Amino acid sequence: MAVLDANGKLIYSQKNGEFENARALSPEDVAAFLNQWKPAA
Repeated sequence: MAVLDANGKLIYSQKNGEFENARALSPEDVAAFLNQWKPAA
């Protein structure tokens, strides 16, 4: 998994297998993870 900014610049890429068990993650877990890089309003 990779997180890119609006210009396509890499902000984060999976390094430690954080999403190896993605099927076991709840939608809330995924949203909390992605919200770490949410742009400020």
